[in-house]
Amino acid sequence: MFQLVKRDYTILKEVYRWRVCLGRHIQELTGFASRNACEQRLRKLIEMGYLERKYILYGVPGLYSLTHKGKVLINVSRKAEKIRLEQVSHDITVLDTAIFFMQSMELTIEQIKTEKELQMREGFGNRKHRPDFVIENNGKTICVEVELSPKSKSRTEQILKDNYMQYDSQIWIVPNKKHKVATLLNEYINHFPNMKIIELKKIKLAEI
Repeated sequence: MFQLVKRDYTILKEVYRWRVCLGRHIQELTGFASRNACEQRLRKLIEMGYLERKYILYGVPGLYSLTHKGKVLINVSRKAEKIRLEQVSHDITVLDTAIFFMQSMELTIEQIKTEKELQMREGFGNRKHRPDFVIENNGKTICVEVELSPKSKSRTEQILKDNYMQYDSQIWIVPNKKHKVATLLNEYINHFPNMKIIELKKIKLAEI
């Protein structure tokens, strides 16, 4: 007899608040001791109709999302959500980055607010840019931007200004220090002293 436990609700809530979620992300976010134990529980939630797993890109593990039944269970919007293929790699990197900071800063999942949560807080009709996620720690707010491809100079400058005004610190994750994104950001390093630039390899090395 399958019975839902507290961690099942945590799994469903975490899957909902991120754009995409892999099995390894769920394991880290919800505290499973092993990948096998996590996968077994996810299979049960799929069998019971609360989760679904889709394989949409070659070489990318299955992406988890909530079914209508799962959304009803945790009382969230039933609106269908579309996965943007061109953004999957970015969204996976965002979660990798969030888990990196959770581990390195010893954060709880409650201390991280996702872009989706920020959108819901301010209203989806507001098209204003929002960071990929925000860390709340020791009374300070840190916004994190995972920037793998360059935006226009004017757009980048506006985001830097907005983040400078709204958050205590802003951290930008870039492909490498020679990438166009890093070069552009470095033009503003003296204008926005709350900015820090981190190379993606630091995040990736932490996954090994």
